[in-house]
Amino acid sequence: ANDTLLVADSAQATGLKWVSPATAIGHAILDGSLHTDTTSDIPDAGSLIVGTSGRLWDELVISAPSAGSRNVLGIDNGETTPSWRGNDLLVDADGDTKVQMEESADEDVIRFDAAGTELMTIGHDGAVDIFHTAVAPGEHGLELIVDAAGQGNIHALDIVLTTGAIGAGDDEEAILVNIDESAAGGGNVVALEVLATEGSADVHAVEAGVLVGPMLQFSGTFMDMDVALVKAVDRLTEFTTAGNNIVFFVADNDTITIGDAAQFFEMEFLLATVASKDVKPTFEYSKAGGLWEPFSPADGTNGMQNTGVVAWEADDVVSPAWVVHSGNYRIRITRTRGGSITSPIEDKVQIADVIVYEWDESGNLNINTLIVDGNVGIGTTTPQELLHVGAGIDGSDISATDLLVTRAGPSNLSVRDSTNDVETFLFASSVGGIMGTITDDPLDIRTNNISAIFIDAFQKVGIGEVAPDSKLEVNGTLHITGNSSFDGLLAVDIINERTAVAGVELEGAVIRDGLIWGQTLHPELGIGDQIELTLSGNEITDKTRALALEGDGRVFPDSSFGIWEPTTNLVTNGGIETNTTGFVVSGDAALSRITSQFKFGSASLEVVANGSTANEGVYHAFAASAGTEYTVSVWVRGTGGGTIHVALWDNVSGFQVGSTHTLTTEWTRLSVTATTGGGSTTFRLYIKTNTAQGITWQADGFQSEAPANATPYVETDGGTVSRGIDRVQAPAPDAELGETQGWVAVRCRPSRSSANPSDAPANNRLFEWGSFASDWIGVYWASNGRWTIGRHIAGGGTLGVLDTFSAEDEITIIATWTATDIALSVKGAAFSSTGNTDIPTIPDSTFDIGSDGTASNPFNGDVLWLAVGKGTLTDADARLINACGNTAPNRSVLPTVSQPTFLWDANTGAAGPDILLQDPDVFYVDYLNAKLGFFGVTAIVQPGAYTQTYATADKTHANPTATAVGDLVATNGGWGYSSEANADKVHDAIDKLVADVADVKQVINAVIDDLQALGLAQ
Repeated sequence: ANDTLLVADSAQATGLKWVSPATAIGHAILDGSLHTDTTSDIPDAGSLIVGTSGRLWDELVISAPSAGSRNVLGIDNGETTPSWRGNDLLVDADGDTKVQMEESADEDVIRFDAAGTELMTIGHDGAVDIFHTAVAPGEHGLELIVDAAGQGNIHALDIVLTTGAIGAGDDEEAILVNIDESAAGGGNVVALEVLATEGSADVHAVEAGVLVGPMLQFSGTFMDMDVALVKAVDRLTEFTTAGNNIVFFVADNDTITIGDAAQFFEMEFLLATVASKDVKPTFEYSKAGGLWEPFSPADGTNGMQNTGVVAWEADDVVSPAWVVHSGNYRIRITRTRGGSITSPIEDKVQIADVIVYEWDESGNLNINTLIVDGNVGIGTTTPQELLHVGAGIDGSDISATDLLVTRAGPSNLSVRDSTNDVETFLFASSVGGIMGTITDDPLDIRTNNISAIFIDAFQKVGIGEVAPDSKLEVNGTLHITGNSSFDGLLAVDIINERTAVAGVELEGAVIRDGLIWGQTLHPELGIGDQIELTLSGNEITDKTRALALEGDGRVFPDSSFGIWEPTTNLVTNGGIETNTTGFVVSGDAALSRITSQFKFGSASLEVVANGSTANEGVYHAFAASAGTEYTVSVWVRGTGGGTIHVALWDNVSGFQVGSTHTLTTEWTRLSVTATTGGGSTTFRLYIKTNTAQGITWQADGFQSEAPANATPYVETDGGTVSRGIDRVQAPAPDAELGETQGWVAVRCRPSRSSANPSDAPANNRLFEWGSFASDWIGVYWASNGRWTIGRHIAGGGTLGVLDTFSAEDEITIIATWTATDIALSVKGAAFSSTGNTDIPTIPDSTFDIGSDGTASNPFNGDVLWLAVGKGTLTDADARLINACGNTAPNRSVLPTVSQPTFLWDANTGAAGPDILLQDPDVFYVDYLNAKLGFFGVTAIVQPGAYTQTYATADKTHANPTATAVGDLVATNGGWGYSSEANADKVHDAIDKLVADVADVKQVINAVIDDLQALGLAQ
């Protein structure tokens, strides 16, 4: 039987019927008349038949859906029969534009496709990804068109980011813009561009609220790293070479490790193939103990789904500290996504260290360079100049001012070196304008970067002089117009008890603290052959350095006066002043005479070794004797490095070489002492390479001599030249030193060690007062290894103190005596003393520095200073004097009873010369004969006759034959040597004095006239 379910209808009584499966049709039939009110329709087949008036049927077969899914009715493209689909929500006619619920089971992702391209996805976690590839200019990946319609508080895009409980090492971004410009060849890319039309609103591209820093910039460049590991396998070459591509992150828990010797804060991944899905990377940095610390940098690659940059900040990796593993700071990245995906393939990976520039929440701005077209105001809203600092509102009275510092009241501009605490300022106030230094430092005013006016820390002013010794020192011609008066040109001391004040400085002569002739007035000496200038009391200070001749020796505080034994330079062309005669190349070297570099004179020898073999260089033969000890030496310099040595060669012993020297741009003296072989007939001085090397060097001052060490160079130009013994002799009147009570302190630098007697011959005199043949007091180094003091009357007792020292050691020796004892202190130690009542009678003006009274037994070294006194010294005084080091003891150092009465000091200041030829009561200049000397009977004695013709560029001078008449011939040879002194400079200084003699004598005569007018002179 049939059961019928009727549905009321106004036209007919047909309806929905259930037909038993036993019938032929076996289907439920929906009568078409229910919809069309037509005649009854007879179905042919189908599970659910919807009929039409034309009796055409569509059949829908309902199948059971899978668990957890829902079927949707649809007709596939090209089909006429509808069917059920399990994941497409909306599909167009051809199926390439659709909304798809899942692409695979349990994916839980909604996908939006158009024209067969996936454009957007919505993940189960709410993440929305929109994809757009432009096909024409002017396209928008995402466009929001919002009409605020005059309403307030309208947000075209509203982002709410809740940070949650993040901590150090975690970075979050409300908007992350990752720009892949790896294929760009130019153009402009802007992450945020804001455009506005005209109007009255205040439009800002960015507004930052309270506690928000507006800008943070990482500046730097990408570079190769030191380490790149893929699953602990070295892949540095592949990662740093474009086109050498490898796949990585193939499986879950795969790692890559990037490391470098220096910290870095960005990693750039240029991917040849991107991952098909987010690899869900985790990031860790290396920490102590070989462990790793997780952190969350900004990942611009979106889990390796695109080319991009991974970046973090320095404070992300400080707690705990980022440390090195195996010598590198390392970052480890781990894939945590399971399942099968398309793995990324790298093209190139690089890192970047960065400099951070910031505009912080407090308004502080840290930038690299600021370029401004208009005015900049600091502390003012109305800047008047290009840079206006301060609250003042008025501009400068100077029309072309670029920097203006103003204030309502006194205004100051300071420039400070915080490291060295040096500050210079400009100050304007009601008292006027002030410029100066706040700190204890000099002020240097320059033009063309050359000092014009120099004011030192003691307010001494130099014009053209950077080391002024008085309140005003002018280096150059001083022209005075109008009437001038000078209070310093006074006769003082016995004649007038007024204290002399600053005097006047003249070219060729310096008059500082008054003009005096000795301790009494002798005006007649002013126009004779000898002029005496007494410059201050009995102590030489910076104010009294009236005449200083600069040598080639050490400078302050190691400047000194060299006192040496006689020698003969056997190399006949030691200075290469005229030609290269006598020099022969060794190996494939080349030689030439040049004038662009020289140590002495005006030329040197340049040697070029081409590196074909070792021992390339030059040699010069000299006449010598077999079986004799000689010292050969030469000064060298170079600019390109390289190593050379000096050698003595003879045809029996061969080469005897000195130590290997690495060339520098400074002139350095090389020497070697050796004994020639017995029966030798040929002798040469070599300077050559020690290994095969292509280098260039210059050489000057070639010398071969018999002494067992290199003494100061003696210039030769065509023949051998000898130098007599050096000697300094100064007066020692009873007013400064006494036979029954006194002391002498000497700071010295021996040229030889105390190691054995042959290196330090006996009786090297530090000083001697008196005559070695009869009555004397002195100190010397004895062959028994002792510094020895003696006080003699044709014999008498001595006292020795054991000591050891090396060549070039700086030593202070202090001798003192009373009527009953003599004592000696070495290097500041307590005095050793012994009884001595031998009281000699010593005439004045017989005090020798560095030798004995017979002009022999020279010290062979340098004397830095010598101090003399008439008082007594204690052990504490010895320690004080020794503590002075290379600076002579000032009067204030010692108690009144032991203050120096006389100081002889080679130190002249940091930039000054190293020879000082002046002393109270004792220094004189013989203008007419171009000689320097010490005042007194036989003040300076140059033993023996010495004559040499010395050539300069424009004239030839013949040195006079020295005689025992108290003069100092300050030319090449004879007495005029400081520690490696340059005789040219001494010679030029004397020339200058001679040239100015007329002017000096005119001034002296004028002073004498004034003194006579005052009744102070006869």
